[in-house]
Amino acid sequence: MNIVNKLTLRHMLLNKRRTMVTIAGVIISVAMITSVAILGVSFLDLFKRESIASIGNWHMKFYNTPASKLDVLKESKYADELLLEHEAGYALLTEQGVTEGSSTKKFIHVREYNTAAFDKLPLKLLDGRLPTNEHEIVVPEHYVKRYSQDGLVIGSTMTMTLGQRVQVNEEGEQIFLDQGIGLMVEEDKLLEQFVPKGQASYTIVGIIERLDWEYVSSPGYSFLTYLNEANLTDDQLVTASLYSAKPDKGIFQESERLAKELDSKPYTTNGDLLRYQFVSMNGGFIITMYSLMAIVMGVIIIGSVSLIYNAFGISVADRSRYLGMLASVGATRRQKRNSVLFEGLVISIISIPLGILAALAGLGITFAAINSTIKDVLSVSVGLELKMNLGAALLAVAVSLITIFLSTWWPAKRASKVSAIDAIRQSQDVKLTRKQLKTSRLIRKLFGMEADIAMKNIKRNKRRYQITVFSLVVSIMLFLTVSYLTTALKTTVFSTSEGINYDLKVSYYDAEEPNVDMIASLEGVKEYNQMDIMYTNVQLPVELLPEQVLKAKFGEDPHNETVGMPVFFYQLEDDKLLELADKAGINADRLLDADRPQAIVYNISKFYNPVDKRFVYEAALLKTSDIELQLRALEYIQETNEAGEESVKEQKIDMGSIELVGSTKSAPIGMVHGGKSGPEGVALIVSESAMSKLKQHDNMNKYESGVYLTSDDPNKLEEDLREIEQLESFYISNKHKSKQVDDATLFIVSVFSYGFISLITLISIANILNTISTSIALRKREFAMLRSIGMTEKGFYRMINYESLLYGLKALLYGLPLSFGIMLLIYNSVQNTTTYRFEVPWFSIVIMIVALFMIVGLSMIYSGSKVKKGSIVEAIKQDNL
Repeated sequence: MNIVNKLTLRHMLLNKRRTMVTIAGVIISVAMITSVAILGVSFLDLFKRESIASIGNWHMKFYNTPASKLDVLKESKYADELLLEHEAGYALLTEQGVTEGSSTKKFIHVREYNTAAFDKLPLKLLDGRLPTNEHEIVVPEHYVKRYSQDGLVIGSTMTMTLGQRVQVNEEGEQIFLDQGIGLMVEEDKLLEQFVPKGQASYTIVGIIERLDWEYVSSPGYSFLTYLNEANLTDDQLVTASLYSAKPDKGIFQESERLAKELDSKPYTTNGDLLRYQFVSMNGGFIITMYSLMAIVMGVIIIGSVSLIYNAFGISVADRSRYLGMLASVGATRRQKRNSVLFEGLVISIISIPLGILAALAGLGITFAAINSTIKDVLSVSVGLELKMNLGAALLAVAVSLITIFLSTWWPAKRASKVSAIDAIRQSQDVKLTRKQLKTSRLIRKLFGMEADIAMKNIKRNKRRYQITVFSLVVSIMLFLTVSYLTTALKTTVFSTSEGINYDLKVSYYDAEEPNVDMIASLEGVKEYNQMDIMYTNVQLPVELLPEQVLKAKFGEDPHNETVGMPVFFYQLEDDKLLELADKAGINADRLLDADRPQAIVYNISKFYNPVDKRFVYEAALLKTSDIELQLRALEYIQETNEAGEESVKEQKIDMGSIELVGSTKSAPIGMVHGGKSGPEGVALIVSESAMSKLKQHDNMNKYESGVYLTSDDPNKLEEDLREIEQLESFYISNKHKSKQVDDATLFIVSVFSYGFISLITLISIANILNTISTSIALRKREFAMLRSIGMTEKGFYRMINYESLLYGLKALLYGLPLSFGIMLLIYNSVQNTTTYRFEVPWFSIVIMIVALFMIVGLSMIYSGSKVKKGSIVEAIKQDNL
């Protein structure tokens, strides 16, 4: 180590505070960049694993494929593995000695998987092992629990007669029934037949969880055995799936080609998995993802540059004096430059590994804390895993090294260009004329001498002031950008999701209304809603409908004053309607008035526009209160004149009116996406009495009636509902899986978003505290001189407060326009997949402004209180930090 490097280390040790602040700044920056990279990779990995757990690890699937054509699939360049499934058939439960089984299940359904299918398709082995030959079988857990008393254990043997479920239609044709079709029963009479094919004997080798594609209403318990491809005959049909180790966009063209060659209908691609592997048929999704990633990484890099540069740049004067002293004893320009670069290298060697470790430790703790919740929401056995991408790690290191290099190169180059005496005197740092230091008399008159001194100090130390303001501007940009990004992500997810907010539905149309109290009292029911839904076509004023809805409905703006639109009326029980109105801040005095019906608008419209190939998230109506909506339906009457010519006459039917009193974006349980929305209709929520009056009109049509339920155990609740004799004629549907996917997606996005906001908030606070505390610490001599000429403690804090106000206002002047610019970039990026109105995040802006002045003010006051203590003489004499 040469003498200059030794002196550099000594200088760093003597200035411990500045060195530690710099190291802390670099650690935070590296941790920030690394954390963002890890979060992105880890959440993408979780989405991918969740997709594999629920759908399977395959990319193309071809149904009803003849075994004779499997070689066509094997020759595909995307066929790294071929997954085969084959229907072995059904077996009667009664053959196994079961006399009293489930009312919906009368069969055992045997399905054959090859080794690749067992490995790649979603199933969970609870006990034992998977079959390795065609004489071994695994059984589902819910079957074992129900019939374990019959000697059903691993190692036992089952013999069964396999066959097919067949229904004969009126023309005498046989229709083969599969697991997706429930038992064909009418008035306790079985409308299907069991046609035996042959016997099979299996040894039970394992127990598995209920398969996702086996619904409670499926007629058979799903058993899995091994598929030996050599035993397949050419005419046997299988479901064949292809797994590709390196999928790309060509997979979509390949699937079309293979389907034509196989004459396979239907066929599908695993869209979810391909999307999370950044291979998507939707080009807008790819553009959106890459655009958002570029914007976020750009913001993060700007924050990192700010944080690291401030740690070095705020003390340029101190380093300039040190370099000038080196020049006075004969150091060359190259030696002075290398001295500063060596300082940056030492800080990098210490900080970068610690920053990466801090990111790993912080995210590891965070993942451990939220994994149990993620597992519950997603119903998967694994949660978030730390995935450290080599490219992300190299990017973090490279950005940090480049930033440190740039931050240290500038002061070294600057100091090398001045003489040793000028550098030691630091005369180059302050080059101001008397005129430039002149301040407004109005400032002194309004705010006092302290404000005047604060203004002069800012002008005298313009470089330090600019660095501080730049730091605050970056903090504003970071917080507002990430807050808006969170909103954009949630809006995109919400607009593309099904929006199901219930687990089970008991539907009835013309049937007698079920005993709702009895249903609601069942074990496992959390919340419920009884809802009647009616609809009619109504002429709505054009000015009430958003442009996107009109465009999707008519292709262009209609020239008429009114347009025909379906309006759906949702009847809520009166107490729940009043509760909804209260939450929405709506005056509910007349909501229950039958003589003058009123309605609440569900003011969310979500739909897919096939013309623009985008999802649209829009208001349902542009105005939702103080409107008397005339309900006029159109009726077309066919007439014949005297000449025998037929014509169609349009006649308006007056159905009265309904007053719109407000809107809500909170859908009651059972209201999916506001029912029909966008170009398909408008959703209005009404009382029981209002619905009774509406039903009196002949043009009012019934859409649906039902009881909607939420439950912690929807599968168990469905079984209980199906066992109730009164509900045998009702349609019971389980939407838990779809609801679970929506909930899981929103939950993961929320965790990612709020975690990101928390991280950015901490970074911003650290940035501000670091910059201001270092700036104040470097002004010890200045503050001591002010105290020496009689400035009181009160005057000192008035000066500090005025400086804080100037810092905050100047930062807002630059930070808000720049933040809006980045928000618009994010907004335009998201428009590739989802269309919605740009909304200013006022709540985030208010929080940011309040927090900015609080943090700046408190940090200025705290730092000032530290430096104003101690001896005035020692502070004036002090040369180092």
